[in-house]
Amino acid sequence: IPRHKGQEDDAQKDNSTLLAPDQPQPESSKTFVAPRDDLERQLTKIWQNVLGIKSISVTDNFYDLGGDSLLAVRLFAEIEKVFHKKLPLASLLMAPTVAQLVNQLRQDQGAAPWSSVVPIQSNGSKPPLFCIHGAGGNVLSFRDLARYLGSEQPFYGLQSLGLDGKQTPLTTVEDMARCYLKEIRTIQPKGPYFLSGYCFGSKIALEIAQLLRLDGETVALLALLEPSPLEFSTSENQRPYQRSYSDRLKGLFQRLIHRGFQDVLKQQFLKVVSKLYQSFGISLPQSLQIIKVQEANTFASKNYVAKRYYPNPVTMFLTSERISQSPELQKGWIELVTGNLEILEISGKHLDDQPGSFLKDPHVELLAQKIRASIDQVIVS
Repeated sequence: IPRHKGQEDDAQKDNSTLLAPDQPQPESSKTFVAPRDDLERQLTKIWQNVLGIKSISVTDNFYDLGGDSLLAVRLFAEIEKVFHKKLPLASLLMAPTVAQLVNQLRQDQGAAPWSSVVPIQSNGSKPPLFCIHGAGGNVLSFRDLARYLGSEQPFYGLQSLGLDGKQTPLTTVEDMARCYLKEIRTIQPKGPYFLSGYCFGSKIALEIAQLLRLDGETVALLALLEPSPLEFSTSENQRPYQRSYSDRLKGLFQRLIHRGFQDVLKQQFLKVVSKLYQSFGISLPQSLQIIKVQEANTFASKNYVAKRYYPNPVTMFLTSERISQSPELQKGWIELVTGNLEILEISGKHLDDQPGSFLKDPHVELLAQKIRASIDQVIVS
């Protein structure tokens, strides 16, 4: 397996929103614009509390102020409490300022149909790149990657069903792949396709690639960003949920020891809470809905077993830390891919409880450079 080791490049923090780094960047602190009405004042106060910043202009960019996907979850939970409205997390990509987000609040959100496809960068002359969410289900962490890929690279994120609180989260990788492929084809009906997946999303990207291949379509690029370990077996008797009762009981005790009772019982608790809310005709709060989506994705990941060899090229982007760890983490992928498997080394870390630092400055610029080079190489050939 060819392995290419990259050098860490210094990257400067970019102050843009969905702009390529080579474009002129706005300076949010140049002109201070105070809240102009009660709605802007209320929302600004929420931003101040969540971000821990006293002075915020209504034209300041959430990300420029230090916001990230974890703070975004807190922000939208507070917005729901105060305004009794659920905004999609992805709306922060299109409306990253107080002024823009207020306009989102004023609009009738119920009129907008839910879509798993989020156009983070819809313009550009290159073939679109579709990137599948991680276990968290949202695509906010792809913002910087899309920006560093440049203005000529269309970039679409795929987010989990259920984040809106109106749909039931899917619980199998196969169902997610079929659902997302249907939406991908509304953007790009025919190949060649450029697919990517982050962590758990790599399994979904693989399944989508297999579906496209069976349909006779071309998958030009399958880029896996720090993919989660994969179980691969051509036997029908290897599914995790087909283990013996004694094995399941043993696994339960192991999880109780390593993760604690609270973590293990979380999914069951969420089921009870969800039914309780439903019985009163009340929708689940967004913060709980996000946890519900995370649990569904975790369940899907643990119960997924790849069944077919993949004969096409695959490019894996792994942090130095991941490469130095046990080869067992890549074992399933190595067995499954019968085409050329290229491993490219990137900087940063992969954190289990939040988006990896390799998707943030300064590391994300190096990742974008390597993905862009992979795309360009495919286009030229």
